[in-house]
Amino acid sequence: MITEFAIAAALVYGPQYVKKNHKKWELRKEFQKIMDEIGIANKSGETYTISEVYPKEYGLFATIHIPKGKDFSKLVEIKEALEISLKAFIELEIDDRADWAKMYIIDNPQNEDKEYETLKQAPWQAFLGYDRKGKPIFVDMSKTAHMLIAGMTGKGKSRLAFLILTNLAKHCNAKVIEMYFSQIRKLDFDKFKNLYQTKEYARTFEDTLNMLLRIDKAIDDRNRYLEALEVETIKEYNEKNRQKMKFKWVMMEEFSFYMPKPGDDKETIEMKNAILSTLSKIVMSGRNVGIFVLAITQRSTATNIDPNVRSQMCRCTSKQASIIDSQNVININDAIKLKEQEFILFSDDYYWFKTPYIDRAMINEALKDCIKPIEVITPGPEPEEQKEEQKKTVIDADYRVVEEQKKESKLTGIMDLEELKKNAGRD
Repeated sequence: MITEFAIAAALVYGPQYVKKNHKKWELRKEFQKIMDEIGIANKSGETYTISEVYPKEYGLFATIHIPKGKDFSKLVEIKEALEISLKAFIELEIDDRADWAKMYIIDNPQNEDKEYETLKQAPWQAFLGYDRKGKPIFVDMSKTAHMLIAGMTGKGKSRLAFLILTNLAKHCNAKVIEMYFSQIRKLDFDKFKNLYQTKEYARTFEDTLNMLLRIDKAIDDRNRYLEALEVETIKEYNEKNRQKMKFKWVMMEEFSFYMPKPGDDKETIEMKNAILSTLSKIVMSGRNVGIFVLAITQRSTATNIDPNVRSQMCRCTSKQASIIDSQNVININDAIKLKEQEFILFSDDYYWFKTPYIDRAMINEALKDCIKPIEVITPGPEPEEQKEEQKKTVIDADYRVVEEQKKESKLTGIMDLEELKKNAGRD
């Protein structure tokens, strides 16, 4: 019996074991071949070598020893050559140990065909999606402060914004956050208009400016308050106090709408310049007091977004049409290779991720407990009904007066309610 079980197990798991070990052997072989072809070695002839290899759901994980006199940056330089040779995505990280690096060989990405599922988050976080290893990507906005979402039309910019806002509102109620929207032309964010968390929803340049001025004043007020308490950030304040400050999220639609154009009249140009000036102040001083800006743009050139605003933001891009556009946003060429819903985040480092599928029905389901009840206004009475209602009101009022007179003077023989109604009908 034991022998039969062992044979069955070998038949089932044996081929998998052989396949995994073959992949590990192939990795070592190809890696060494690349090192030899490129000729990366120190003065002693030592080169980068793979030490340990572990099979993972996404592919393989390996540790790499860096020879004396070489560093991590050289590995990054040959990343593209490694991807071509190994026919896989390569991600590299510096190891905690000196002279070591981590390499992720991903030939089975774990972020494909995912649909939105809510994930718990803090009010200073933005949920972006999943990396190729299937790990959720959260951005700490208290460190990166603000985010610019760029990319070609139809490649997922709005969907990423929906994802960030939906997960934020789902897990952070109106006691914790406030949301502010500027929606000049499109109606992409109307689905968030009636949330308890939504404080303001501006539809004109004038309303946008007034909204931003109020937010800018809130920054000044908070800074003075925190300074008086000798506290540096809103997170530190909230950790020490029962009465919490709310985090404020500001969503700006296609940023080019706010940029002055040659055909604008004088008043519009002045209004747009005031918006840009105020927004520039907000992005420069909002982070410590918990005020974060999300903005969308197709391209990040100076004609599409104010450079003073852009410089204060981490940048996230979907596919870009050209190398120049990719360079403008994230300083590297890689955005031209992205597919729909794929993004590169440029912050303290580069992060590749894919947004899960999300649509209006999913958003509505996630936020069903966050939507304010709609106030139903019933139509008023018809003219004839209105006359009768007014007549009844007069009669009731006269009756109340008579009753008061009865109490005060104790008179008798006053007309009763029926008589009042008859007399009112004769008028």
